[in-house]
Amino acid sequence: MMGRMAIEERYQYKELVDFVKGLIASNASGLLVSVPGMGASHYCKKLVEKDPKISFINSEGSELSSFNILDFDFDRDIEAGRKVDDYFKKATLGNKFLVVVNRPDMVESEKIGEMFFGRRIYKQLWMKVNSFDESKDIYKRANPDLEEKKYDQIYKLSGGLSRLDKFLAINIDDRVGIKNAVGSTISVLKKISLETKERMGFMVGGVYLSDVLKELVVVNMSDVNLLVGQDMILIEDGVRGELLTKIEKGLIELAVSAEENVITKEKIADQKWGEGSYDEYSDQAISKTIQRLNAKLKKHLFESISLVGYKLKRHG
Repeated sequence: MMGRMAIEERYQYKELVDFVKGLIASNASGLLVSVPGMGASHYCKKLVEKDPKISFINSEGSELSSFNILDFDFDRDIEAGRKVDDYFKKATLGNKFLVVVNRPDMVESEKIGEMFFGRRIYKQLWMKVNSFDESKDIYKRANPDLEEKKYDQIYKLSGGLSRLDKFLAINIDDRVGIKNAVGSTISVLKKISLETKERMGFMVGGVYLSDVLKELVVVNMSDVNLLVGQDMILIEDGVRGELLTKIEKGLIELAVSAEENVITKEKIADQKWGEGSYDEYSDQAISKTIQRLNAKLKKHLFESISLVGYKLKRHG
């Protein structure tokens, strides 16, 4: 009973309950957007425990209730979208859904909207990392013997990511295990925009709240540590720098997310003048755009690659 009361007191859970109640009242389907490790499946299962009329489905061939939570792993299962589509296609007017999607980049890019089920979604709920009070509840349940004086230390490491909260409460000194625990989280964080990371609470002002993610995401994204804040301010190694233009912001985000941080001249032209515009503009104009951007960078540099474009790398 204590565990159930604790989960029901969390803001994340209350928000999910209210969201589902709203969908049921509206006879509509919705989307729960999360990142691996945020605890979406855990919260959904707790909701179903409280209301048996709701079905939790994470495999094919299940019978539908009037309201159903479809929790397929979009991050690891390339068939997840097709499986969700199949349920929507066989549904009657009396069957509605909450679809859990742990790939926010698919929502950002509107890939979800292109799917059969995506065109039948009424509204979305975006999960956020835990507040300190929510994380404290996890620490108490995961390790009742943990000293309260360690709570602040753990939260600074976890940044409120549920999977890290639980892991660190039990294995605070297991640095190897931490990497394994957040591998899927890091993979997805690399795919989503700075705005989405801030929307979900992973970052504030372009800086990760979690010391673990701050370290591991940078390691997994080569040695480039370059972001642009919502106020268009350049952030290098967590230090705020100069104001960027919209085009400069776009070029940095393209390079950071590109394989080996390389962007072609065609991509630069697309960003600056519109898609398919490269032949209309000279390499000299592109070069000047990069020169102006390099002048604003302190610890990074766009290095020219002959006949290709530019590679973003550390400098100095």
